[in-house]
Amino acid sequence: MAGTIVTAPILGLFAARSIVLGDALCCVMAVGIGFGFGAGVVARLALRPVAALLDLIAIAAPAAIVTFMQPDLRHVGLGLLILMYVVASFEMVRLSFNASINQTTLKRQFEQLSRSDRALYRAKESRGGYVLARELRMAGKAASSAQPRAEGLAA
Repeated sequence: MAGTIVTAPILGLFAARSIVLGDALCCVMAVGIGFGFGAGVVARLALRPVAALLDLIAIAAPAAIVTFMQPDLRHVGLGLLILMYVVASFEMVRLSFNASINQTTLKRQFEQLSRSDRALYRAKESRGGYVLARELRMAGKAASSAQPRAEGLAA
């Protein structure tokens, strides 16, 4: 991650310098490298959204500032495109981060359910195939019945 922190502002400054030079080929290459670097940041740092946001801003801010300082409409359009790219890239980071958190939470819930299922099967085996209703739980909640009732037969 330290390499990303150093690389992002350097690439951002090179992109800004390329835009100031006015050479179309340099500008296209610098913006393309910046966009590629941003895509890599989104892919690698999706689980660290703050670091991803800082890297995206570090690479985009110098280029966006320079493009808005140019007086023509082409550069203003490029600046808007760069800003839209940063916003969309961070949205992808946010979606990936939330999906990862949801998957981890679901995995933990399944692990807990697996443990309670094992306990339920052990209780069923020790009672000859019967389970008391109070032992039936769904996600850690006890059954609503106050009196024990036999449920299910052993196969």
